[in-house]
Amino acid sequence: MASKQYNADPHVFLDSGSTTFLVDSNLAPHMTLRFRTSLGIAEFVHQFGFWIFDIADISKQFPELAADIKIPEFFEKHQFFSSVFRISSPGLQLWTHYDVMDNLLIQVTGRKRVVLYSPRDAQFLYLSGDKSEVLDVDNPDLAKYPLFSQARRYECTLEAGDVLFIPALWFHNTVAEEFGVGVNVFWKHLPSECYDKTDTYGNKDPTAASRAVQILDRALKTLDELPEEYRDFYARKMVLRIQSKSYSSNFE
Repeated sequence: MASKQYNADPHVFLDSGSTTFLVDSNLAPHMTLRFRTSLGIAEFVHQFGFWIFDIADISKQFPELAADIKIPEFFEKHQFFSSVFRISSPGLQLWTHYDVMDNLLIQVTGRKRVVLYSPRDAQFLYLSGDKSEVLDVDNPDLAKYPLFSQARRYECTLEAGDVLFIPALWFHNTVAEEFGVGVNVFWKHLPSECYDKTDTYGNKDPTAASRAVQILDRALKTLDELPEEYRDFYARKMVLRIQSKSYSSNFE
C-alpha cells in the first residue's frame, strides 16, 4: 500500500476546509468521529474533543485515498459494514473494549501497540458495558482489580503495512507509539438480522443478547423481593443454570 499521501504534517495530509475527516479522540476513546473544518488537523484536534457520528466508509468519504489501501478478501462484499479512517497522535490510547463484528486493523503509517484478551477472560476484566474498567493494563491497580492478573495477555506491535485480524468479542487495547494513520474494516459475519439496526460503530450487542440482558435484569430485580439469604441462594442457582445451559466447552 502507498503511504506517501499520509504525512505527519497535518496540513499536508488533507486539503483543510474542503474535506470531512475522521480522527480518534481522547475524550471519546472508542469513537472515530467526523467533522468539517477550516483548521489544520493539528489545531482542530488540539481545540476540540469529539464530534459527529456516521457509518464510516473510506471509499465514499475518501475516494482519492481509498485506492491506496488493499483490503484482504476475508469476507463477501455484502458482509461489509464499515471502514474507519483513523488519525492518531503519539500516545493516544483506546481503552480495552470488544466489538461484535470481526475486523481488520490496517496500519498505514506509524507504529501502534495492540494488547488483546480472549472473550473467555471476560470474568477477569471488570466490564462496564463493552469496556473494561481497568484503564491502565500495563500497571493495573490490583488492589482494586485483583482478578485482572488472571487475564491472559496477547500483545503485538503494528508497523506501517501490517494488518491485524481482531475476531469479534476479543478485547483489545491500542496505543499509538507515534503519529499514525490506520483503517479499521468491520464486516458482518452473522446474519444481518442478528445485529442492532441502530449500530453505527459495530459495538452494540446483538439484539438477542440485549434482550437476554434485559430479561436477566428483570429477574435480578425480582430476586430483590427475597430476604438476603434466599436471594443469595437463588442467584447462585441461576448462575449454575446459565453455566450448564449456555457455557461452551469448544473454546478451551
